[in-house]
Amino acid sequence: MYEGIGICLLSAFRFPIYHMLISRKELRWNEGYLVPFTVYLDDSGTSPSQAIACATALIVPAKRILQMENELNRLKKKEGFTDFHTSEFVARNYKSEFGKWDDAKQERVFRRIREITKKYIVQIFSFSVKKDDYENCVPEQLRKFAGKYHYSWAVRHVVQFAQRWRIDRRVSEPYEWLFDWMEKKDPAREEIETVMEQAEEEARSQRGFEYEYTNFNFRRRATLAGLQCADLVAWTNFNFSLRQWGTTTKPMHPFAQITWDDFASMPHSSSPTIHKVVEWNFSVTLKTDRLRDWAQKEIADGRSLIRFQQWEERKKAIKARTGK
Repeated sequence: MYEGIGICLLSAFRFPIYHMLISRKELRWNEGYLVPFTVYLDDSGTSPSQAIACATALIVPAKRILQMENELNRLKKKEGFTDFHTSEFVARNYKSEFGKWDDAKQERVFRRIREITKKYIVQIFSFSVKKDDYENCVPEQLRKFAGKYHYSWAVRHVVQFAQRWRIDRRVSEPYEWLFDWMEKKDPAREEIETVMEQAEEEARSQRGFEYEYTNFNFRRRATLAGLQCADLVAWTNFNFSLRQWGTTTKPMHPFAQITWDDFASMPHSSSPTIHKVVEWNFSVTLKTDRLRDWAQKEIADGRSLIRFQQWEERKKAIKARTGK
């Protein structure tokens, strides 16, 4: 668990053949190549009652997506469930399909979900922020542009971590990015769409690349193995972050501790633009002093605020011209 390494502001999406085959949607792939990796993104702590917001990104090689889907589908069919939702699963929520499971079945399925996650995911990035820290340390004028919602601000970071990981490996083709479902009129979804659009604009202006962040979509968790694995990781890292900040006196949930320790045993990699050594489950908790320092520097520097303001003005001009 890394405590507040460098903070970034800007963050993006497209649509690969494997998900087209799985979902049987119309193929909208017209750039002439396939993405080598898909990134699945999920959240934990978005409820107003939670003290921490956590965004998590899982990177999966596109060529292995069908294998991952098939393996999870076989497990679902064998064990009799349709959607692995971690919080309902560990609580055996009586209204859920896990409500009548016994200990042996729950432990068996939980072990298999962890095994599938470790087998197919090549890298995890998580970023957690304490909500009252964000509200107290980041001035309103900066939050207006960086993100009203703690989760969408955390998304900026995991998107950039994933992007740096790809650049370090000299993979030229962009990702496909898949977010857990949010309704189209959900303000948090609108912020995430803005995060990706801003990241695309930044990528084009700095490196002259196109389509770095245009291939993104929102999909329902039950339809994709990657999003169900992401739900497990987000839940685990959220629970660990609660302990890191001391926001709870309760011991860590046994399943969260098992998963944290299990994932910690995975081999590390390297990524010089993020950190010398990158844990497989690379989870950042942003401490209060780091957040305050960042906000003060952003305000004093002013360039990010100018970029955000210019972005907003361009969007307003486009909307006035096109009605969109």
